[in-house]
Amino acid sequence: MTGIAVVAPTAPASLAAAEAVRVWSATLRTRRVIVCAAEPDCGNGAGFPAQRPERFRGSAQCAGAAATAATVRQYLERGDTVLALGAEGGWEGCVPVVDVSGARALQVGDPERLSFVQRPCAPVEEVAGILAVLRARFPMLRGQHPDQWCYRSSDRGRGIRAVVESSDLVLASEGDLPGPRSVTFGGLESLTPELLAPVATLGVIAPLRVGAAGGDATDAVIDVVGGLGPLSVVHHRSVTSVRSDVHARASRGS
Repeated sequence: MTGIAVVAPTAPASLAAAEAVRVWSATLRTRRVIVCAAEPDCGNGAGFPAQRPERFRGSAQCAGAAATAATVRQYLERGDTVLALGAEGGWEGCVPVVDVSGARALQVGDPERLSFVQRPCAPVEEVAGILAVLRARFPMLRGQHPDQWCYRSSDRGRGIRAVVESSDLVLASEGDLPGPRSVTFGGLESLTPELLAPVATLGVIAPLRVGAAGGDATDAVIDVVGGLGPLSVVHHRSVTSVRSDVHARASRGS
């Protein structure tokens, strides 16, 4: 059983309490909360621009960072111009190619000594579009094996889209609003009756923070919504796995 009760010490307070009970009682219903549980990317390149690749050797921020750093060093040592695809600023020694328009406008000194890497956590879909333009313009372009590509941002994007498509309302941190049915989370006090009453399925883009330094409030939001009726909590995650032993398997089978 779910209910709302308020203890009011005085008559004026009892009137306010009765109104609060009336308003909040209108929010009682069975709901779902769908949480996007995909790991955040590295902040759309935060920390990567203008930094040495060595800084990310073994970095926990991105699974592909260490491998990409080693590849960058290898290409630079052999004298190539190295393009960092999807990078806002690029790594030290690399030329950033942020998008398709940048790929079309790119000018290089020696098109036969040209290599590329994906900026770790750059969306793979965007990198593939940039790469298609570069390969058409520079047939001798060499680059990073796709086994080293990072799918973290792409996975999160797919997870967010799935949550948005299934939700009546989506709560997200400032700067992460994924669509017209989303609102910026402003703390538990922002969960007003007017906001929650019509919502049968609430989406949450985790981690849910107030400000950059705030803690993750996802569990607290679930507790609040769970106090307003029976609740089902669904965690949605999109995960891409890379099978990197294809050549080895083929060799063993021949």
